[in-house]
Amino acid sequence: MTVQLALRILTPAERLLEITDLRWIQVQLVDGSLGILPGHAPLLAEMAGHELRYANDEGEHCISLEAGILQIRGDTVTVFTGSAVGQEASETPEREEAVSFSRLTGTLLKALQDSGQGL
Repeated sequence: MTVQLALRILTPAERLLEITDLRWIQVQLVDGSLGILPGHAPLLAEMAGHELRYANDEGEHCISLEAGILQIRGDTVTVFTGSAVGQEASETPEREEAVSFSRLTGTLLKALQDSGQGL
Protein backbone atom coordinates (compact mmCIF):
# COMPACT_ATOMS: atom_id res chain seq x y z
CA MET A 1 0.00 0.00 0.00
CA THR A 2 1.37 3.39 -1.01
CA VAL A 3 1.44 6.14 1.63
CA GLN A 4 -0.43 9.22 0.48
CA LEU A 5 -1.20 12.66 1.89
CA ALA A 6 -4.36 14.09 3.42
CA LEU A 7 -5.23 17.79 3.06
CA ARG A 8 -7.54 19.85 5.27
CA ILE A 9 -8.26 23.52 4.59
CA LEU A 10 -10.00 25.22 7.51
CA THR A 11 -11.41 28.69 8.11
CA PRO A 12 -12.99 29.97 11.32
CA ALA A 13 -16.42 29.50 9.76
CA GLU A 14 -16.12 26.24 7.85
CA ARG A 15 -14.06 23.36 6.53
CA LEU A 16 -13.36 24.36 2.93
CA LEU A 17 -11.79 21.10 1.85
CA GLU A 18 -10.89 17.70 3.25
CA ILE A 19 -9.39 15.23 0.85
CA THR A 20 -7.21 12.13 1.14
CA ASP A 21 -5.09 9.98 -1.16
CA LEU A 22 -3.02 12.85 -2.57
CA ARG A 23 0.30 12.25 -4.29
CA TRP A 24 1.77 15.71 -3.60
CA ILE A 25 0.90 19.24 -2.48
CA GLN A 26 2.62 22.48 -3.45
CA VAL A 27 2.18 25.74 -1.53
CA GLN A 28 3.69 29.22 -1.59
CA LEU A 29 5.24 30.21 1.74
CA VAL A 30 6.26 33.79 2.52
CA ASP A 31 9.89 32.82 1.87
CA GLY A 32 9.50 30.49 -1.10
CA SER A 33 7.66 27.58 -2.63
CA LEU A 34 7.32 24.25 -0.83
CA GLY A 35 6.61 20.84 -2.33
CA ILE A 36 5.18 18.27 0.07
CA LEU A 37 5.39 14.52 -0.47
CA PRO A 38 4.35 11.68 1.86
CA GLY A 39 6.83 11.35 4.73
CA HIS A 40 7.59 15.09 4.92
CA ALA A 41 9.08 16.32 8.20
CA PRO A 42 6.75 18.12 10.64
CA LEU A 43 6.47 21.81 9.87
CA LEU A 44 4.65 24.96 10.96
CA ALA A 45 4.99 27.83 8.47
CA GLU A 46 3.43 31.08 7.26
CA MET A 47 1.69 30.66 3.93
CA ALA A 48 1.43 33.52 1.45
CA GLY A 49 -1.90 34.24 -0.18
CA HIS A 50 -1.56 32.19 -3.35
CA GLU A 51 -2.69 29.08 -5.14
CA LEU A 52 -2.33 25.74 -3.40
CA ARG A 53 -1.84 22.89 -5.87
CA TYR A 54 -2.29 19.18 -5.28
CA ALA A 55 -2.51 15.97 -7.29
CA ASN A 56 -4.47 12.76 -6.88
CA ASP A 57 -5.34 9.86 -9.20
CA GLU A 58 -7.75 12.14 -11.11
CA GLY A 59 -5.07 14.74 -11.95
CA GLU A 60 -3.85 18.10 -10.70
CA HIS A 61 -6.08 20.59 -8.86
CA CYS A 62 -5.72 24.14 -7.59
CA ILE A 63 -7.40 26.39 -5.02
CA SER A 64 -6.61 30.07 -4.37
CA LEU A 65 -6.31 30.92 -0.67
CA GLU A 66 -5.72 33.95 1.51
CA ALA A 67 -2.52 33.99 3.57
CA GLY A 68 -2.55 31.64 6.54
CA ILE A 69 -0.75 29.00 8.56
CA LEU A 70 0.43 25.65 7.20
CA GLN A 71 0.93 22.66 9.48
CA ILE A 72 2.40 19.32 8.46
CA ARG A 73 2.00 16.52 10.98
CA GLY A 74 2.52 12.96 9.83
CA ASP A 75 1.03 12.66 6.37
CA THR A 76 -1.68 15.26 7.08
CA VAL A 77 -1.34 18.82 5.81
CA THR A 78 -3.62 21.36 7.48
CA VAL A 79 -4.05 24.92 6.25
CA PHE A 80 -5.65 27.53 8.52
CA THR A 81 -6.81 30.50 6.43
CA GLY A 82 -9.35 33.33 6.37
CA SER A 83 -11.08 32.03 3.24
CA ALA A 84 -10.61 30.96 -0.32
CA VAL A 85 -9.96 33.94 -2.59
CA GLY A 86 -13.14 35.03 -4.29
CA GLN A 87 -15.48 33.97 -1.50
CA GLU A 88 -17.71 36.82 -0.45
CA ALA A 89 -17.46 38.00 3.12
CA SER A 90 -20.82 38.50 4.75
CA GLU A 91 -21.67 40.62 7.75
CA THR A 92 -22.55 37.63 9.92
CA PRO A 93 -21.09 35.98 13.00
CA GLU A 94 -18.88 33.94 10.65
CA ARG A 95 -17.28 37.19 9.43
CA GLU A 96 -16.58 38.21 13.03
CA GLU A 97 -14.96 34.80 13.57
CA ALA A 98 -12.78 35.39 10.50
CA VAL A 99 -11.58 38.72 11.91
CA SER A 100 -10.80 37.06 15.25
CA PHE A 101 -8.97 34.26 13.43
CA SER A 102 -6.88 36.80 11.50
CA ARG A 103 -5.89 38.51 14.77
CA LEU A 104 -5.04 35.16 16.35
CA THR A 105 -2.95 34.16 13.32
CA GLY A 106 -1.03 37.46 13.49
CA THR A 107 -0.38 37.01 17.20
CA LEU A 108 0.86 33.44 16.68
CA LEU A 109 3.20 34.45 13.86
CA LYS A 110 4.63 37.35 15.88
CA ALA A 111 5.21 35.11 18.90
CA LEU A 112 7.02 32.53 16.75
CA GLN A 113 9.20 35.20 15.15
CA ASP A 114 10.00 36.83 18.51
CA SER A 115 10.97 33.49 20.04
CA GLY A 116 13.65 32.94 17.41
CA GLN A 117 11.79 30.01 15.87
CA GLY A 118 10.95 32.26 12.92
CA LEU A 119 9.07 31.02 9.98
